[in-house]
Amino acid sequence: MPSLDVRPSGGCRISSPWIDLAFERRPVPWIRGIVRWNQRQLLADQAVLAGARNVPPGVAMPLRGSEYSHFAHEYESSEIPPQPAAKSIEERVPPDLLWLFRRAWQSTRGPFEGYVNASMRKATEKGAEGYTKLVIALIDRCFASDGADIHYNSILDTADLISLEQYKIDTPIR
Repeated sequence: MPSLDVRPSGGCRISSPWIDLAFERRPVPWIRGIVRWNQRQLLADQAVLAGARNVPPGVAMPLRGSEYSHFAHEYESSEIPPQPAAKSIEERVPPDLLWLFRRAWQSTRGPFEGYVNASMRKATEKGAEGYTKLVIALIDRCFASDGADIHYNSILDTADLISLEQYKIDTPIR
């Protein structure tokens, strides 16, 4: 996505994993924005809220289907049922996906990836309202400021804007 390389003087610029927004009030009003709906960002946010410490800051990059399948298979083959491995699962699977995988139905009776896909749909349903409220709060924060350059890297940075407890998805997500 293109970046918003503008520096408004009487408006605001906000950058975050959820929205990039810049606007100017005068002399001629203008606004530019990029709003991201990113399921992987939702997972990264939830992993951070659950206490994961190794979630990279900034925008979570969506995975290709083959990458997602690889990580799901990696998790399934070593965790359902648990098998000894040379490297821990935390070293082999990103923390946001671990958050999802650990909350999906765990069974050898069907393909794990199917259970994970169902859990991702549920997480999306549960998280959509909070994600939307977060984006609106970021827009409101920008409009309320005057000449500010605001930057957020993590969901924890937004605690002054939204209730993180309300944004947090209750688990399990089945």
